[in-house]
Amino acid sequence: RSVVSWVFLAVIAGGAIYEYTEHRKSTKKSPSVTSDRAAKRAAHLEQQAASKAGAMKFAEELERLKAEHAETETVVDEARSLFEGRYADNARSLLCSGCKLAAAQINDELHERNATEQPDPMALVSATNLAVTAACEHLPSPLVISKSGRGAFFGTFDPADHTLSAIEARKSEMARRSAQTLCKALLSEAKLPMIEALIRHKVPHARYHRSGEAPQDNWERWLCAKRVRLCKRSEVVDDDEDDGGEL
Repeated sequence: RSVVSWVFLAVIAGGAIYEYTEHRKSTKKSPSVTSDRAAKRAAHLEQQAASKAGAMKFAEELERLKAEHAETETVVDEARSLFEGRYADNARSLLCSGCKLAAAQINDELHERNATEQPDPMALVSATNLAVTAACEHLPSPLVISKSGRGAFFGTFDPADHTLSAIEARKSEMARRSAQTLCKALLSEAKLPMIEALIRHKVPHARYHRSGEAPQDNWERWLCAKRVRLCKRSEVVDDDEDDGGEL
């Protein structure tokens, strides 16, 4: 059972547990105590109703995300084919570089929206949706393709240090479009698993439910080396934990 499903069930079950506990504890009390208990119970029931409503809304949003995710099955392969046709021998290194760029962008956008500290699943989903949309729209500029001993990569520089010629500007725009296409493909396909990973990270006893799927900051490793495998493990930022630990 996926983590998002049992988070929903836990919210519903919590209300039933509360009602059961209150029933077992009921005894004869003085009028003032009874009044206080009634007020507290009413407040708890109101909170419980709000939690159930939130859980239902989350379930509806989850179904929407699942349907949306089902439509992204081929987007990464399409982006890969685009790069292979456009960049030939440089495609593999640029795919890895573009993936790492997308990972850095989504990391920044999630941090900006404080996604991991959102108070409930719906708020987390909303923050992640906004982060995914913004990540690929706010790529570094100007974006250029450069080469090093390890292959071609997407890079940038301070415009004050160099003014692009007309030809360089056209190449830069092409690089930006390519990187943006890849970014949108990667993050649209990874959004639902990303939300599950974030929820798993928030639920303490779920962090080790599946090895290495509760990233804190290492989206580069999670996305590029583990999920879509556009980079080798040696090409991404690593950490001190092995595969059996939490990222």
